[in-house]
Amino acid sequence: MGQARLTTLLLVFMWCDITLADVRIDARIPDGCPQNSVCVNIVGEIKVSDVQRLKAILAAAKPTQHLQAALNADGDDINSAMELGRVFRKYEAYVFLREGSKCVGSCIFSAAGATGRSFTKGQFAIRRIYNSSLDEMDVGKRQSEYASLRLQVLQYLDEMNVSRDLFQLAQQVPLKSTRSLSSEELSTLLGERDPVYEEAEIAAYANQIGISFQEFLRRDARADKTCGVVDFDCQAAVRWNITTDDYKKRVPIVRERCHAYFNDDKQMTECVRPILLGK
Repeated sequence: MGQARLTTLLLVFMWCDITLADVRIDARIPDGCPQNSVCVNIVGEIKVSDVQRLKAILAAAKPTQHLQAALNADGDDINSAMELGRVFRKYEAYVFLREGSKCVGSCIFSAAGATGRSFTKGQFAIRRIYNSSLDEMDVGKRQSEYASLRLQVLQYLDEMNVSRDLFQLAQQVPLKSTRSLSSEELSTLLGERDPVYEEAEIAAYANQIGISFQEFLRRDARADKTCGVVDFDCQAAVRWNITTDDYKKRVPIVRERCHAYFNDDKQMTECVRPILLGK
């Protein structure tokens, strides 16, 4: 979420099942799909043709917030995986695995493009990135193509603010094998949040409340200690420096009076701030 709006206030959902190799739309609505977002399942082998279909679906949906993607995917096509990762970045995607799901091979490079990631469930595993071409070429030609591919992948990881060690670790995996990554390795290599987007979100939220970046960090740390992980009302109340009861009472007023300004940050702030602060 690049813009720190009150995404719990308006409930506009879209649910899609994106089965790579057979893209389809499913009308089911999930629990917890954020406002004006598109929530998708991405299942199967990652191919460039299916990434193009996903682009078309998202362009038609025109989400004003971000994309949530549940991954259960595999693949060895690194170029398609990076293309999917760039789609994730464009729509500020949050990616996660459900229990029993996997993100294997080039899938993890797609996950690198997301601005938010969860590693609490499922299995993330890497494979070596290789050239599968059967064309006749000498070792020198293969070396040249490998160097070009390596450069493309490293530039992509830099673009996504992800450690280059992800590529180096993948290349150490034997060609016929996969290597699972621990939650500690995932946190080190990928991280749960893109640092640039996290800073932008905090700055936007602090601006909405009318406090400094540092003061927001102090309040956010206090919210972590005071509130449960899923007690969003409590967390928001602490950030706004009001009681949870007052927050709950004032949110319906915000919903009624401010929904028309959802796509205008300045007017949304001018509407929301005095209501939540009780002014």
